[in-house]
Amino acid sequence: MLTKSGKVRWVTRQSDANGITTTPKQIFMAESGRIYVASELTAQRANARNLSPGRYLSVDVYSRDGTHSFERVHPVAIDAAGTLPIKLISDQKGGVYAFVSSATTQSTEIMHVTSGSATDAAPQLIGSPTGFRLTDAIADANGH
Repeated sequence: MLTKSGKVRWVTRQSDANGITTTPKQIFMAESGRIYVASELTAQRANARNLSPGRYLSVDVYSRDGTHSFERVHPVAIDAAGTLPIKLISDQKGGVYAFVSSATTQSTEIMHVTSGSATDAAPQLIGSPTGFRLTDAIADANGH
């Protein structure tokens, strides 16, 4: 991803000093220009976020000029080797739905990140039946 002036923000995996490795997987730009980056977080033991060791879904939100606004992390460990890659779709209101497979149940985990600010409510976590495997998705203007 590039900044407005053309400087590289990230190209590939990033590791921090606090036990987390971030690997970007998909990028989506809303009509408003807001940028959503879905990533796989790999948490090591004793990481700064207090996540159990494993892999997690993260959605970072950037303004149209490349400024990082906020991040949302799904609390359920994901199956990095699953058949469902991390997928982002528009919610028709400037936000996104993120889809990924659970590491424990292999069913689809869904996280809704709205177009609001970082101080808005936490992301909505949407359950799905055990064994449900998503292959594709769209959302209408009502969020269905």
